[in-house]
Amino acid sequence: MNKNIKKVATVILATNVLASTVLTTLPIGTHAAETPVSVASPIVNPIDATSTQITGKADPNATSIKVELHNLNQSVYATYEYTNINADGTFSISTHNLNLVAGKSVFISQIVNGVESPVTKTAVRYPKLQINETTVTTSTKSITVNNPSLYIVETLRIFDADGKLIFGINQIPMTEEALTFNLDLSSYAPGSYIEFAQGYVGTRPEYESLSIPTKIMIYDGSLDKSKSLVDALFVDNDTTKEIKPATTQADIDAAQKALNLVVSTIDKTAMQTAIDKANQGLANLELKQAAQTSVNALFIDGDTSKGIKSDLTQANIDAAKVKVDALVNGADKDALQANIALAQKSLTEQIPKVAAESIKEFSVSSDGKVTLNLDKQQSSNFRYLLIDVYEPTGFARLIADVSNNKDSLDSYTSIVDEDGLIKISTPAMIAPSHRVSVQVFSNDNVVFQKEITFKTDAQLVTEAQTAVSNLFIDGDTSKGIKSDLTQANIDAAQAKVDAITKATDKAAVQAELDKAITAFNYIAPTTIDTLSSNSTKVTGKGEANAPVIIKNGTTTIGTGTVKADGTFEVAIAKQAANATITATVTKASNNKTATASTKVTQAFDYSLTTNPFKMGDTKVTGTVGKNVSKVRLWVNGVVAVQGVINADGTYEFPTAANFIKLVGDKVEVVAVDSKFVEVNRQDVAVSGTSTFDNALTVDKLNLGDKNITGKAGKDVSKVRLWVNDKVVTQATMNADGSYTFPNADKFITSPLDKVEVVAVDSQYKEINRKTVSVPGSDSYGNTFTADTYFIGQNALSGSYGEGTSKVRLWVNGVVVKQADLDIANGTYTLKGIFGLIKNKTDKAEVVFVDAQYKEIKRIDVTVK
Repeated sequence: MNKNIKKVATVILATNVLASTVLTTLPIGTHAAETPVSVASPIVNPIDATSTQITGKADPNATSIKVELHNLNQSVYATYEYTNINADGTFSISTHNLNLVAGKSVFISQIVNGVESPVTKTAVRYPKLQINETTVTTSTKSITVNNPSLYIVETLRIFDADGKLIFGINQIPMTEEALTFNLDLSSYAPGSYIEFAQGYVGTRPEYESLSIPTKIMIYDGSLDKSKSLVDALFVDNDTTKEIKPATTQADIDAAQKALNLVVSTIDKTAMQTAIDKANQGLANLELKQAAQTSVNALFIDGDTSKGIKSDLTQANIDAAKVKVDALVNGADKDALQANIALAQKSLTEQIPKVAAESIKEFSVSSDGKVTLNLDKQQSSNFRYLLIDVYEPTGFARLIADVSNNKDSLDSYTSIVDEDGLIKISTPAMIAPSHRVSVQVFSNDNVVFQKEITFKTDAQLVTEAQTAVSNLFIDGDTSKGIKSDLTQANIDAAQAKVDAITKATDKAAVQAELDKAITAFNYIAPTTIDTLSSNSTKVTGKGEANAPVIIKNGTTTIGTGTVKADGTFEVAIAKQAANATITATVTKASNNKTATASTKVTQAFDYSLTTNPFKMGDTKVTGTVGKNVSKVRLWVNGVVAVQGVINADGTYEFPTAANFIKLVGDKVEVVAVDSKFVEVNRQDVAVSGTSTFDNALTVDKLNLGDKNITGKAGKDVSKVRLWVNDKVVTQATMNADGSYTFPNADKFITSPLDKVEVVAVDSQYKEINRKTVSVPGSDSYGNTFTADTYFIGQNALSGSYGEGTSKVRLWVNGVVVKQADLDIANGTYTLKGIFGLIKNKTDKAEVVFVDAQYKEIKRIDVTVK
């Protein structure tokens, strides 16, 4: 596309512009004084250093576009004006000859109807990084960047699925070749993602050189995790079976999410089919559970063996039947329908019981008055006849006929409707030896009948006291109940007590009867001890001298008798893990039962031993139990390497010496099962002299030196130069540990610069840092430092300043060692100090004294 370039403002040169030169246009972003008119800024697409066009969209009515180019130092170096704008407002400007490099900025405004808009400020960024790997998984060990920029910081950052930064690393390419990041992604959860970028964050957004991030998702490199979650949805972890009753939609969703994060190169068809089956199974299970809940609600405690609830109605049964009928045909549906049939039968059979319960009071007072109180709601479905029978002639007369809460009564019998009761009463009309009967009818059939033979108060109390006393040993209520006592005996005594009319007399006898009832109904609680798949006997506690039955589900696997001391022990065969074993004790006298259960646990061998490790050894060894799947070496709370388990139960970490550097390192061996769950952890005893060598020296920097040199210990992987808290270059390292920063002087522009040399290990973790004394600075040749001391090391180094004659190590307030001085470089070394600093809590200090042994400086040593 042709460009009409006015070049209204020429390139601004460093030389002076002639005074006669006059720019005929106003600076970008301004216009002549006039009535303010609002003009929007143009839209400009992102620009990087490789862009061949600057593109965007202006107002379709714009007559021109002004472009102002800014240097890295934020000064203007050129302005242009373009008039070639498409009808829809889009524009494309060639970057040829614009000299766009990362860190520069492009300011663009538009002219609409003679009015110039505010500028759109767009940073020139480094190119977006191109990643060689199309897919990254938890098994990936390295990632290659194809287009890094020479000497520019290349940043890799890892975020969790919620966008939280969890890891970051930088590299500076020293060649124009592809750059490889070596890293282990196995510890990062699938769904985490990596962002790559190159460049730097600017002081202002428009001078931002950092490239637009390249984002890559981390996928699961295997089906292990998702398969574990999917299998857990089903009974026995078997996808050919039904889903577990406890499976929830959240469980299924978690399995689906894990499967979605498995790399697409793995066939996930079988897993997806199983998840689809689980979803369908959950829908069916929810219908089944709703039906089961509805049916259970028909029975006491949801237990069919306890009978239907007392307030059960036909509507309850009908509602449950609708839910059961909606289920697919099968054994579950058949079982629920059978329970509904049982409830229906029980409701029909319960009519006599309801009839009996509808009579809330039926009594004859000591002066012959009859009282019959009926529950208003329960009695509405029955008919009641109250009859007076004279003994021994058998002459009978009707006292009352009550049906649907309406009455046909003798003229001297009253009926009152109050407090939810139908209250029927007579005057004193019943003579001694008369028998009063109430008969309850349902559909013209007698379903319940109750009679009272009128007796005096004294007779009633005597009969009740005798019946209650006969429940106890020797007829003495202060003793225990008889061993052959039955429920029938108690019921007969209760009937006698209920017949007492005087409340005070009745309460006294009832209290004695309640003692017998409590003792009769009691059964000692049953307990069962824990079982494993190796157990061959069941032990526990229960009702003394009572039989005990041991079951696995519904199958009896052992029987016995509780001992007199309340304990039992029953022999059984070994049972499978996860089986539920139940112990049921039955008390013969009242047929009461007490049950306890436990789940059989798998008897696993997760044993783990470790052998001591002495510095200089190459391996960590030990033994594991047969159910240990893998062993891992942990050093200072971080997984270092996975071990090798041999057929004989021994294990080894062949490369352990690469990770154990210090006697003070916390070294552990962790055992995991087949699901990678930790099952055992043991410490490794570490002894000897530490081999960790993080030594770092910096040769004295003299005025006029171009290079910075020094020497690094064998555990130093890289040495970097920091200036004013930023990495500026990486050193060239030699086999003997020496290093060089060539042309270091170009990074140090002032004696006031903060210059440091930083050593990192193979994981790019900082392990030492030295300050470089810059000629001309106040501290030049007068720096007092001490390296970090790692427990177990045999030496400690640092630098000393002017006036120093001796350097000494103090530990916990006591002088323990004097250093060797390197006068040429102003450094010192404390040798042979192994064992002098034993703990991180020890107070270690380096003390500098002059020739008169006067202290001139004291600094703390960081102990790790």
